[in-house]
Parts: sequence; C-alpha cells; structure tokens
Amino acid sequence: GARESLPPGHEDHCLVPPEDPAALAAALTALLTDPDLRESVSRRALRHTRAAFDVRRTARAVAGLYQELVSMSGPTTRKRTER
Repeated sequence: GARESLPPGHEDHCLVPPEDPAALAAALTALLTDPDLRESVSRRALRHTRAAFDVRRTARAVAGLYQELVSMSGPTTRKRTER
C-alpha cells in the first residue's frame, strides 16, 4: 500500500485521512509554503526510493523466489514431447 512505500516520517506530509479535505489542505499548504520541508521530504523520498526499489535488489528477490519455488516442486518425471 501507499503507507509501506513511504520513507519513515513522511506520513504527516503525504498521507491524510480519507474524506478529510481540511487535512489534505493543511498537508499541501505545508509543502507548498515551506521550501525547507519540501526539500527535506524530497531528499528523503528519493533516497528511500533508490534503496527500496532498486532493480538489482528486485531482480535478486525474484530470482530467490523462483529458486525457492523450484526447490519446493522437486524433480519432474514428465518427459518433454518433441514435435
């Protein structure tokens, strides 16, 4: 979900309760009017995204999952049919 993809500490500036326009307005106003806050949120978000969603890390995780699934299935006895 959205919460899990945010770096720690971003919840107050990036997530607001559903159907709460006042909270949304307050969060947007804070980001629009405070350049230091905006820069800080931006830097931390970029650092978090690069670390959490790195393509090499994702590839290793997918490869590990495939290896785990293959090892669980055991050897196959079905022969390939040639055409």
